[in-house]
Amino acid sequence: MARRKKEEPIVHKNRIAGQANQLFLKFGVEGTTMDDIAKAAGYSKATLYVYFSNKDDIVAFLALKSMTGLRDVISKAVSCDKSFKQVFFEICYALNDFYESFPDFFDLSLKYISIDFPENANEGYLKVYEIGEEINALLINVIEQGIKDNAIKPCSNYYVLIFQIWGMLSGLIKLASEKEAYLNSVSGFSKQEFLQMSFEKIYEIL
Repeated sequence: MARRKKEEPIVHKNRIAGQANQLFLKFGVEGTTMDDIAKAAGYSKATLYVYFSNKDDIVAFLALKSMTGLRDVISKAVSCDKSFKQVFFEICYALNDFYESFPDFFDLSLKYISIDFPENANEGYLKVYEIGEEINALLINVIEQGIKDNAIKPCSNYYVLIFQIWGMLSGLIKLASEKEAYLNSVSGFSKQEFLQMSFEKIYEIL
């Protein structure tokens, strides 16, 4: 019988984190234990601790992975030869996809974009902050190009504008998801229709 090929640690980490993410989506981070994750991933609890020191370590791993994915999508949108409006909407929908795939980490990514970390802060969260700064740099480039092309009004502080846009988008995306049924019943609009109108409204006021 052929010996099973030994897998790299990152393969195990991705497998464990993937199962953990499914549990987090269903039960929330607080409602999920390391025992739950070990069972779902098909590992013993002892083996689980070989790859992750605790649940927070898994959360940080997923937060970093999701933020890196968001950065890459935004980077791709920015690098294409498209108008400011096209890039803006691609960023909007990338952020929505990020929320739908990683709702818990959507909140975490906002929470951990900070400069005040405790001494024992998980290294993963420090990296999330660094990725967040890379995203901000990309967005500043988008804003500068938009101003240069007369697509949006000049502003005195790019970071203020980024926070305003990020706040509006994140609030609308969460609201549309959490109140989807109610929104549809009172307005007749689907979540996607509501978001499209909302993204267009934000673009109009830039």
